[in-house]
Amino acid sequence: MKTEYFAGNGVTDTKNLDKWINAGSLDAWKRARDIAKKILARSTSDYMPAEIDSAIRKKYDIRL
Repeated sequence: MKTEYFAGNGVTDTKNLDKWINAGSLDAWKRARDIAKKILARSTSDYMPAEIDSAIRKKYDIRL
């Protein structure tokens, strides 16, 4: 298993128990959720022109 895949990804935590408790006792699930919320809160780029996006949305029932 490659350690660089896991180390530093923000979800894993290598703090000792006391430091982990003092930091809020976040488990991997909560840390991953917080990371996902930060990613989703970022502004997004337009990957296609607005008129194409509009045409697709008119033709298909897209639910976001």
